[in-house]
Amino acid sequence: MGCLWGPLVLAAMVGLALHLSARRLIPRQLGVVGVFCAIAGGVPILVIGSLRVAHLMPWGPFGFDLGMRAALPITLGIGAIVLLLIRPSTPRPAATASLAPRTMRTFTSLAWIITLAGLVLAIVALTWAAGAASVSDHEGYRTMYEVTVGTAGSVGTTIYGWYYSLPSPLLLAALVALTIFAWWWIPRRAWDGDVDRDTAFRRLQASNIGRAACGALLVHLGVVL
Repeated sequence: MGCLWGPLVLAAMVGLALHLSARRLIPRQLGVVGVFCAIAGGVPILVIGSLRVAHLMPWGPFGFDLGMRAALPITLGIGAIVLLLIRPSTPRPAATASLAPRTMRTFTSLAWIITLAGLVLAIVALTWAAGAASVSDHEGYRTMYEVTVGTAGSVGTTIYGWYYSLPSPLLLAALVALTIFAWWWIPRRAWDGDVDRDTAFRRLQASNIGRAACGALLVHLGVVL
């Protein structure tokens, strides 16, 4: 029980502590934006938590194999980023203009870019290593890892081999592409009426997208490992 819920509870506690410590430094997200942020953060937690509860039941997560469990966090991450990109336009003065250049790095912290790149490299390396080490099971799928034991034969176990890893690389590429597009698109929107407040919102939006993307990849790694 502790092994199932420990990482989830720890992540929730760390997230709550970070939110409380930084709540004075970030703008409040009201209305539609706040609702979308709550859905983007809450739904993945509920889905992953429900799946962990299903593992404790006698019937288990029926039909939900390792490949599906590994792909689910990335799929939820893609959905969360789409929701985090939604922001209703607000009225702005017709004469508002800014000549300062805006790039992806204007609102996106370098730490998020480095973290995302590191997680992607780790996942690609782990997927390749597990696939190369996998052997065919009795149905011909590369899902097993076997170790020879003396001269008596071999013992094997199910691992994240080529068969289970097939859906995830495509979803990983989609997640990375969507994240990069989101960070690229944020500075290209026209300014809202209050430039200072809009700047704070854009930085928060870029950070939330980084949290959603990296969080999805971390949960994916947790499933694979």
